[in-house]
Amino acid sequence: MTGSCCALRHHVHNVTQRVGHQPADTAGPFLAQQDGGAETEFLARIEQVINNTFDPIANWLSTAVFYEISVFGVTVPWIAARLVLAGFVFTPDFGFIRFRGFKKSNFSEDVHRIVFCAFVVIGSVLTFGSVLDFVDAVLFLLALFNIIGLYIPAPVVKRELAEFRSGVRSREIETVQ
Repeated sequence: MTGSCCALRHHVHNVTQRVGHQPADTAGPFLAQQDGGAETEFLARIEQVINNTFDPIANWLSTAVFYEISVFGVTVPWIAARLVLAGFVFTPDFGFIRFRGFKKSNFSEDVHRIVFCAFVVIGSVLTFGSVLDFVDAVLFLLALFNIIGLYIPAPVVKRELAEFRSGVRSREIETVQ
């Protein structure tokens, strides 16, 4: 703990030296005499150093990710075009990979093909809002089943916890400090 505190104090000292201000722990009465203006100025300078450091990186990354290209006369970010292309490439590929998990049975492969194709068609027809509504409904149902799953073992957990607490009180079980 002491090493990390010293490292943090050293880092704050380096930052404050770059912005031309004394660190708070060595400024002493200087900050106490001010009405908060010096602290505000100090924080503003630290924020400026952070912005000057990370703005070029963020701007480059934003430019690289949202670089616009023309596809069939429509200008779109290249990331969107890449995602659509990946969807066309990986949808059949992952469908093929899932077949490896099946036992060699024509019935199971046929069922998989029908379900896979049905979901691909349904997914291509639905709007994004309806997909989000469906996901919300499924997550709600999963939450209900999780709550039910908590209530089923609750009596066993209660009994085990009571035995543990009585063992700690009777010193049969040692507590770890």
